[in-house]
Amino acid sequence: MRMHRVASLLFGMVLGGSAGCSSGSTHAGGSSDGGPPGTAEGGLVEAADAAAYPDGPIALEGGSDPDDASVPLEASGADAAPPPADSGKADTGHAAHEAGPTGWPLTWKEEYVGTMASLYAVSGSSVTDVRVVGQEGTSASSDGSGTWGVASPTVIQTAGDLHAIWSGSASATFVVGVPGAIYRVTTPPPWSSEAFGGQDLLGVWGSGPSDVYAVGVLGTIMHRVASGDWYAQQSGVSTTLLGAWGSGAGDVYVVGEGGTILHGDSSGAWTPDTSAGVSVTLEGIWGSGPTDVYAVGAGGLILHGNRGSWNVEASGTSAALTAVWGSSATDVYVVGSAGTILHSSGNGTWSQGPVLNALYDYSSVWGSGPGDVYITEFNGNESEVVHGR
Repeated sequence: MRMHRVASLLFGMVLGGSAGCSSGSTHAGGSSDGGPPGTAEGGLVEAADAAAYPDGPIALEGGSDPDDASVPLEASGADAAPPPADSGKADTGHAAHEAGPTGWPLTWKEEYVGTMASLYAVSGSSVTDVRVVGQEGTSASSDGSGTWGVASPTVIQTAGDLHAIWSGSASATFVVGVPGAIYRVTTPPPWSSEAFGGQDLLGVWGSGPSDVYAVGVLGTIMHRVASGDWYAQQSGVSTTLLGAWGSGAGDVYVVGEGGTILHGDSSGAWTPDTSAGVSVTLEGIWGSGPTDVYAVGAGGLILHGNRGSWNVEASGTSAALTAVWGSSATDVYVVGSAGTILHSSGNGTWSQGPVLNALYDYSSVWGSGPGDVYITEFNGNESEVVHGR
């Protein structure tokens, strides 16, 4: 079983001062930091930037040109790397596993991505525009057919881990990682490096290109505004922040270690929310709206509610839960360690889905809709995406 993401980060710090671990981690972008693609362009207007951020925007380390870092188009299905010789998988890009318990809404199949790197996050803008990111600068994309093309990480500004991704549209996808790396991915590429150097970033979410949040270690919160600049905001905490989600520009949540829940509005101020009364690490957060929010974490913890009013829902598992996403208030998925997939119709009851392999830990979940859901795995020897449809 892969180490929990927080443990992996600490392990990486001890070994080399970088929180990006090559041994694998359980990030989610949220986590699930994704949620349904954003449509609003909202965010802070440029006139307020100077007052809200007296220290000015975050610049690229060393004054680098943000256009210097680029990635070519991903390999087509024909050019993608074949499965390892001992994987037992055909070159179709699909694993042999397929399962769907009675009453479950989807049938699940493993799709081979074409890389040995661990995958940490998935997001997309539509059923035909899906992307995963992961270990050592790994990025791959799919048109929804089950075939994945892997982009070369060698031309990205860092070979560090890419921990989270959020897609607002096909032309506005943001990826964050190590060390303090923020990329804007357009379709087609190249990628544009918008920040580099600083604290490692582990989660990302936005309401639109002019209102994007990136969170990470030591309480780091970065905010992208209409000008395209990124500004540091004061979180008021020093704990590692792992996930972000909001119902809109003025209603944003951040979660992390020690049961941390922060709530922010468009002023740039963040307020701690201790009403849940939990102290375990929270890794993922998502909601269908301002009064229907889920946060998940260690020991099978599922919180449901909103700011100041949280209820613990029985998950039926003690697995570390890493990510949550739903297509609506009545169609919600949670994933975690040991092959855990949970589903709820929003009534407070959770059912266990197919366990394709209990040795696999799941790091994130995202879908284009109720009949098209992706889950990322990190196995340490080959990378696959579990696709439900």
